[in-house]
Parts: sequence; structure tokens; C-alpha cells
Amino acid sequence: MKTELGFTFFDCDNHYYEAVDAFTRHIEREYKKRAIQWAQLDGRARLIVGGRVNRFIPNPTFDPVGKPGALDEYFRGRNLRGADLNALFGDLEPIRPEYRDRDARLAAMDEQGMQGCIMLPTLGVGMEQALLPDREATAATFRAFNRWMQEDWGFAYQERIFAAPYITLCIPDNAVRELEWALRHDARFIVMVPGPVSTEVGMRAPGDPLFDPFWQLANDSGITVCYHSGETYYSKFMPAWGEADYMMSFQALLGFRSLFSGDPLQDTFANHLHKGLFHRFPNLRMACIESGSAWVFHLFEKLTKSYGQIPFIYQEDPRETFKRVRIVSSWVRTTPTSKDWPNPPPTSRICRTSTTRPTSVAPSCVTTASNWLSAGRYDSRSVRPGDSARRAHLPVRSRCLHPGQQQGRRWPSSSSSRVRRIRRSRVFCCLASSTQQMNSLRAKGVMSFQAASAVELVTNASRRSGGSACTTPPGTCLLLTRSA
Repeated sequence: MKTELGFTFFDCDNHYYEAVDAFTRHIEREYKKRAIQWAQLDGRARLIVGGRVNRFIPNPTFDPVGKPGALDEYFRGRNLRGADLNALFGDLEPIRPEYRDRDARLAAMDEQGMQGCIMLPTLGVGMEQALLPDREATAATFRAFNRWMQEDWGFAYQERIFAAPYITLCIPDNAVRELEWALRHDARFIVMVPGPVSTEVGMRAPGDPLFDPFWQLANDSGITVCYHSGETYYSKFMPAWGEADYMMSFQALLGFRSLFSGDPLQDTFANHLHKGLFHRFPNLRMACIESGSAWVFHLFEKLTKSYGQIPFIYQEDPRETFKRVRIVSSWVRTTPTSKDWPNPPPTSRICRTSTTRPTSVAPSCVTTASNWLSAGRYDSRSVRPGDSARRAHLPVRSRCLHPGQQQGRRWPSSSSSRVRRIRRSRVFCCLASSTQQMNSLRAKGVMSFQAASAVELVTNASRRSGGSACTTPPGTCLLLTRSA
């Protein structure tokens, strides 16, 4: 099914399927046997990671592979037939060129009406924990992985594909050097998984002062740090409950894992707030991608109680800090584009640009909030007079407003390029959440502004056309996810 859209958009959760030599092409000689190797077992190609057969991806060659959208109903909780995952995947297909070739991907993006995207690992987010506790091999593996990524995809290819190098904090000095290298090669985003970090002095929170040189560089450079779901240290807790100590992607919701209350992302942000990370580095930009949104409510309730009991451990009310770390929750009746593409969980919907706006998009698509959050040039054509009676209350030309700024005051126009606007931007997308969750967030005081759809937020962030422009305040954090 194809839906015609009247605009292009910037997607924050696109994935590639790693080449078979993604981890081995540039691996340093001394780490070849300690890092990632291929082996033939029972007639199938398997990854050996840290001396063990790795099962994070059922077929790490990705050929054949599940079709986009194959598990859509499963992730919506609609497996009414009780079919197992093999049946839900359906017929596999040979790997498509656009899954591994950047020029073929650009052609696919053109067909989808996608202006640009953050390009993220599929296999890569499941390798760090499998390599540990060999920290030297872990660091070497991701150095090699990032060189492959830069070579095959580029960190800003034609200013449309923004691949995010993977940074591990397990050796803090190496993390700083790797971030410096990424910045020299024009990276706009980096990616890591949430949760505690294994170091030579033991387990540490990512916001521990041990990592301050890394966060200082991220703070000063303006790069966006993306937390993406993957295998985290929390897998180590599972054997205590009789479960395997490793994660199998696409099967993470099977059995007890679907009920386990430990949330590494919630705990990561709770620890960031507890340790004052956003006070030490007020310009940090973060994104939480494909990680759900239910944790926000639990965290806010805990922050309320914690501050009421022990306010002296905080520099300020952590809820106020969290509010400055902007939360945007939105909802659309029909997701206008495939989520997490080309992985099996998303819908298979393909969007194309046209001169008309789809009626399936919720009426809250265009708001002053979306314009303010976009940090790009606002296009007055985003809302057309007579678009829909439901949108009659929306302004044809919204102004970009900082909280507390008086209505009608325009931010200075920017003569910089779209790329520099994206680089400066604090917000690129928003939570694919429900209206109930959105209203609950607003009632709790987490949200103080009207929500807008991801489509319009990222459209405004990527448009070249004129209008008013703004840059959001320092310390803004972005939450990106798809609904589970």
C-alpha cells in the first residue's frame, strides 16, 4: 500500500544490514581471534563472538531475510492465531541491494519521499555485551566496525544518509579518541546501547565522572548521542530467573523477558539525573530510539518520590531537569512511513510525495510546538488554507517560540545550510505513543506544550525552504521510538 504525502520527511530510525565483513574488514591483526569470526556450523554460517556462537540475529548473513512488516501484527500484540515466530516471518526473500548499498538506498528513499535519515546498525547493537569482558577486543571490534561503516555508508553521504558510528565506553580514553575520529569524518550522530558500562575498575554508570572527558567532547561538539535498543548488561540478570544470558533479536519478547521489569533505558536516564550529567554538560544532545515510552511514566513517579524524600542529593528538582530534557509525545491514526525500516517489526507501508496531504494523518500534525522543536526553517506551505476543517484552528504560519518568549517575536533568520541546521538541531522526531500516554504526560507536568506528529517535526527539520528559524535551548534531549 502506498500513501501520497505532500511533503518529504527525515527519518530517525533507518537500518542497514551489515556486510559479512563489517566487523572483520578492518580488524587489527592482534585481535582477529579475540573479536568476531565466521564459522560453518551444521551447514550454516554462524558468528563466533567472544568464543561463543552468537544468536543475536538468527541469520547474520541477512540472506535470505524477513520482509519489512512481517512482524507488524506480532509487535502490536495481535498474534491471535498463536503462531510461532517462524510462521510469522512468512516467506523470506533474498537480500535487496538497498539494504547494503547506499546509492540503492538513496533510490529507495526517493521513492519513499524521504529527505534524509539516521542510519543505524542491526547486528551491531547486539555485539558489545557478547565481546565483554575482553575490553581491548571490544574496542578494537568497534573501531573496525566504524571504519567499515564510514567506507560503505559514510557519516553524511550526500547530506542525506547519516550513519551513526557505534561508541563503546568500556575504555574511556578509546571512546574519546573514537569520538574525535568520528567528528573528523563529519559524523552528526553516534549510537550506543543504554545500561551500565564494564571498565577496568569495575561496572560504572555511563554518567560516572570517569567518562567526563567523553561527555565533555560530546557536549562541546554538538553531536547527538543516540541510545538504541539492543543487548545490554541486563542480559546478565536473566540466568537468575532461569533464562538464557543472551538476547535473540525479534524474540526478545518471548517468555519471561517480556515480563521482566528491568529497563536499562529508564535506569540510564535516572542515573544521568542522579549524577547531575545534564548540569555538568548542559549542551548534551541525546536521542532514545526504538525503546518504547512506558518507562517515562515510571521514571517520573520515582523522581517525584525521590525528590520528596531526599532532595539534598539533587542540585535541583530532577523533574525540572527532566522537563528541560524535552519529551515530545505524538500520535497519528496511520503511521505515514515504515518504522525501523527495513527490519521485520515495522509496517511495510511506503510513502511517496505529492501535492496533497493524506487524510489519515491526525489533525495535530502541525502546531507551533512542532515548528519550535524542528530547529529548521519553517515552510508556511506545511499548512494550507482549506486543508481540512479539522485543522481550521491551526495557524497558516506558526512562529518559533522559546518557552517564555512572547508571541509574535521572530527568531533571527538563518543563512546557514540545511545540514548545519540539522547539526544544530536538538530535536528531530518524537515518540510514537498513544493519546492516553500523551495526556498522562501532560497531566503529570512532563509536557507543557501541544504535541505534534513525527512527520511534521522531521519535515520542518529537513526542509530547505524559507520562513522563520530557531534553535532549541541547550540541554534538550530527544526521545525517538516506535510504538511497541
